[in-house]
Amino acid sequence: MLANPAAQHLSPVRRLFLSRLLSELNGESKRVFRIRRRTEQELRAYVESGMANENQAVDGKIRELERLAMLLREQNCRTDTPTALSLNVGSIAISSPNSMKLRQASSGFQVASIEEHPNSRRASEDILKSLDNVQIRPIALAL
Repeated sequence: MLANPAAQHLSPVRRLFLSRLLSELNGESKRVFRIRRRTEQELRAYVESGMANENQAVDGKIRELERLAMLLREQNCRTDTPTALSLNVGSIAISSPNSMKLRQASSGFQVASIEEHPNSRRASEDILKSLDNVQIRPIALAL
Protein backbone atom coordinates (compact mmCIF):
# COMPACT_ATOMS: atom_id res chain seq x y z
CA MET A 1 0.00 0.00 0.00
CA LEU A 2 2.90 2.33 0.71
CA ALA A 3 4.35 1.43 -2.72
CA ASN A 4 1.22 2.86 -4.36
CA PRO A 5 1.88 6.20 -6.14
CA ALA A 6 -0.91 7.81 -4.10
CA ALA A 7 1.12 7.18 -0.92
CA GLN A 8 3.74 9.63 -2.20
CA HIS A 9 1.28 12.47 -1.53
CA LEU A 10 1.12 11.64 2.21
CA SER A 11 3.13 13.58 4.73
CA PRO A 12 6.00 11.69 6.40
CA VAL A 13 4.03 11.54 9.69
CA ARG A 14 0.99 10.06 7.96
CA ARG A 15 3.16 7.65 5.97
CA LEU A 16 4.76 6.44 9.25
CA PHE A 17 1.32 6.11 10.85
CA LEU A 18 0.05 4.10 7.84
CA SER A 19 3.14 1.87 7.97
CA ARG A 20 2.61 1.11 11.66
CA LEU A 21 -1.13 0.59 11.13
CA LEU A 22 -0.49 -1.92 8.31
CA SER A 23 2.06 -3.74 10.47
CA GLU A 24 -0.41 -3.92 13.37
CA LEU A 25 -3.24 -5.11 11.09
CA ASN A 26 -0.97 -7.77 9.60
CA GLY A 27 -0.03 -9.05 13.07
CA GLU A 28 -3.66 -9.11 14.22
CA SER A 29 -4.69 -10.93 11.05
CA LYS A 30 -2.09 -13.65 11.73
CA ARG A 31 -3.28 -13.93 15.34
CA VAL A 32 -6.93 -14.31 14.22
CA PHE A 33 -5.94 -17.03 11.75
CA ARG A 34 -4.00 -18.90 14.50
CA ILE A 35 -7.00 -18.72 16.84
CA ARG A 36 -9.34 -19.87 14.08
CA ARG A 37 -7.07 -22.81 13.16
CA ARG A 38 -6.77 -23.86 16.83
CA THR A 39 -10.55 -23.57 17.30
CA GLU A 40 -11.19 -25.73 14.23
CA GLN A 41 -8.75 -28.37 15.49
CA GLU A 42 -10.33 -28.42 18.95
CA LEU A 43 -13.82 -28.61 17.46
CA ARG A 44 -12.78 -31.50 15.20
CA ALA A 45 -11.23 -33.33 18.16
CA TYR A 46 -14.39 -32.71 20.22
CA VAL A 47 -16.66 -34.12 17.53
CA GLU A 48 -14.38 -37.09 16.82
CA SER A 49 -14.11 -37.98 20.51
CA GLY A 50 -17.85 -38.63 20.70
CA MET A 51 -18.42 -36.03 23.39
CA ALA A 52 -20.68 -34.10 21.03
CA ASN A 53 -22.97 -37.12 20.68
CA GLU A 54 -22.97 -37.70 24.44
CA ASN A 55 -23.84 -34.06 25.12
CA GLN A 56 -26.66 -34.23 22.56
CA ALA A 57 -28.01 -37.37 24.25
CA VAL A 58 -27.86 -35.70 27.68
CA ASP A 59 -29.57 -32.59 26.31
CA GLY A 60 -32.28 -34.80 24.82
CA LYS A 61 -32.87 -36.51 28.17
CA ILE A 62 -33.04 -33.16 29.96
CA ARG A 63 -35.60 -31.88 27.45
CA GLU A 64 -37.63 -35.08 27.92
CA LEU A 65 -37.54 -34.66 31.72
CA GLU A 66 -38.64 -31.04 31.38
CA ARG A 67 -41.52 -32.11 29.14
CA LEU A 68 -42.61 -34.79 31.63
CA ALA A 69 -42.36 -32.30 34.50
CA MET A 70 -44.64 -29.92 32.63
CA LEU A 71 -47.12 -32.76 32.04
CA LEU A 72 -47.14 -33.51 35.77
CA ARG A 73 -47.74 -29.85 36.51
CA GLU A 74 -50.60 -29.66 34.00
CA GLN A 75 -52.21 -32.74 35.55
CA ASN A 76 -51.98 -31.14 39.02
CA CYS A 77 -49.97 -34.05 40.41
CA ARG A 78 -48.82 -33.54 43.96
CA THR A 79 -45.06 -33.63 44.08
CA ASP A 80 -44.89 -33.73 47.87
CA THR A 81 -46.60 -37.13 48.19
CA PRO A 82 -44.58 -39.43 50.48
CA THR A 83 -43.22 -42.56 48.81
CA ALA A 84 -41.24 -45.59 49.89
CA LEU A 85 -38.49 -44.62 47.48
CA SER A 86 -34.96 -44.77 48.79
CA LEU A 87 -31.79 -43.77 47.02
CA ASN A 88 -28.47 -45.36 47.78
CA VAL A 89 -25.76 -42.82 48.46
CA GLY A 90 -22.02 -43.13 48.42
CA SER A 91 -19.42 -43.87 45.84
CA ILE A 92 -20.39 -45.99 42.90
CA ALA A 93 -18.39 -48.96 41.74
CA ILE A 94 -18.93 -50.16 38.20
CA SER A 95 -17.34 -53.36 37.07
CA SER A 96 -17.33 -55.14 33.77
CA PRO A 97 -16.57 -58.75 32.92
CA ASN A 98 -14.02 -57.35 30.47
CA SER A 99 -12.05 -55.87 33.37
CA MET A 100 -11.69 -59.21 35.17
CA LYS A 101 -8.26 -60.76 35.18
CA LEU A 102 -8.55 -64.38 34.13
CA ARG A 103 -6.13 -66.83 35.66
CA GLN A 104 -4.03 -69.00 33.44
CA ALA A 105 -4.63 -72.72 33.72
CA SER A 106 -1.93 -74.58 35.58
CA SER A 107 0.57 -76.45 33.46
CA GLY A 108 -0.61 -79.76 34.96
CA PHE A 109 -4.11 -79.32 33.58
CA GLN A 110 -4.63 -81.81 30.75
CA VAL A 111 -7.30 -80.84 28.24
CA ALA A 112 -6.75 -83.88 26.04
CA SER A 113 -8.28 -86.25 28.60
CA ILE A 114 -11.61 -84.39 28.75
CA GLU A 115 -14.52 -86.03 26.93
CA GLU A 116 -17.71 -84.27 25.96
CA HIS A 117 -20.96 -85.99 26.90
CA PRO A 118 -24.36 -85.01 25.56
CA ASN A 119 -26.84 -83.62 28.10
CA SER A 120 -29.51 -86.03 29.23
CA ARG A 121 -32.99 -85.43 30.62
CA ARG A 122 -32.67 -88.50 32.88
CA ALA A 123 -30.61 -88.52 36.04
CA SER A 124 -27.88 -91.13 36.21
CA GLU A 125 -27.99 -93.97 38.72
CA ASP A 126 -25.14 -92.41 40.71
CA ILE A 127 -27.11 -89.19 41.16
CA LEU A 128 -30.29 -91.05 42.12
CA LYS A 129 -28.40 -93.05 44.78
CA SER A 130 -27.11 -89.88 46.40
CA LEU A 131 -30.62 -88.43 46.87
CA ASP A 132 -32.61 -89.01 50.05
CA ASN A 133 -36.19 -90.22 49.90
CA VAL A 134 -38.70 -87.70 51.18
CA GLN A 135 -42.10 -88.75 52.48
CA ILE A 136 -44.45 -86.10 51.11
CA ARG A 137 -47.68 -87.21 52.78
CA PRO A 138 -46.49 -86.67 56.41
CA ILE A 139 -45.11 -83.26 55.48
CA ALA A 140 -48.37 -82.25 53.80
CA LEU A 141 -50.46 -83.42 56.77
CA ALA A 142 -48.22 -81.54 59.20
CA LEU A 143 -48.88 -78.29 57.40
